[in-house]
Amino acid sequence: MSCLDNIGYEASLERGKSHYLIKDLETEKNGLIRVIDESGESYCYPMSFFSSGDSFLSEIESCFKT
Repeated sequence: MSCLDNIGYEASLERGKSHYLIKDLETEKNGLIRVIDESGESYCYPMSFFSSGDSFLSEIESCFKT
C-alpha cells in the first residue's frame, strides 16, 4: 500500500512510501487498515491514507487516456 497522507502520523508514516499490508477484516470493517509502519510494528490507520498499487496505476493511466 502506498501512503498518500500522514497528517498526525508524520513519525510513523512516510508519504509516498509503500507499506506492507496485513489483512485484518475486523479492522477493515471500521474503515481502517493494518500496515507495518516506520517503527517496524503493525498499526491501524485510516484507509484514506493509502492507495493500493492497482488503483494508483489506474489513476495514472486515466491521466494519459484521450
